[in-house]
Amino acid sequence: QWVICQSGNGAGMAAKGGHNGEPHNHNDVGSFLYLNGKDFLLTDLGCGEYTREYFSEKRYEHLCCRSLGHNVPLIDGKEQLAGEEYGCDGFGTEGSGRTVISFAGAYANPELKSLVRCLDWNEADGTLQVEDCFQVTERLQSVRENLITEWEPRIEGNTVRIQGAQGGCTLVIEGPQVTVSCIPRKFSDHGGNLRDVWLIQWEVPGAGKAGKLWARFTVTPV
Repeated sequence: QWVICQSGNGAGMAAKGGHNGEPHNHNDVGSFLYLNGKDFLLTDLGCGEYTREYFSEKRYEHLCCRSLGHNVPLIDGKEQLAGEEYGCDGFGTEGSGRTVISFAGAYANPELKSLVRCLDWNEADGTLQVEDCFQVTERLQSVRENLITEWEPRIEGNTVRIQGAQGGCTLVIEGPQVTVSCIPRKFSDHGGNLRDVWLIQWEVPGAGKAGKLWARFTVTPV
């Protein structure tokens, strides 16, 4: 389950459904990526360095295979699980540029009743609006958005700026002021080259109460 979009000004977006038991699997249900020109600004790391551990029970300790290395939330500090039974229960896209993915089942957390991600793509100007709706119980204490980039971001309040080699983007988080973290990590790519990547994370307000939590942000090419 894939959707791929492009705009007239050189930006692009892709998003994935499916499940976490596919061949050469990564735990990436519901993930999306964003590019401007040739620069992947919110990215998918692809396959990592092929080592003995990469094909062992330690596979999902590798950043590129685990959901921490993809643009998907963390639920109570936990990532998605591996296996065909962990996946999305709804994936739909319209000709107008809207994609809706329902993927609470990828986490197997009984306190997360539903997770629906809506991606609205503007074909004219390459703007992407992302809205995540979490239906939770009062026992769920933390919902954290998590995005990954290979370009060191600049954070200014609720605004994140990412500049690639040529193209860039601005990410604006809607709602009240949040604390956005920029967490550096190392990643050994398929050629064995050690590369710098950054995790962009923030806590979605409202956890600890039963009901719906909302996270909305807009990505604009620059």
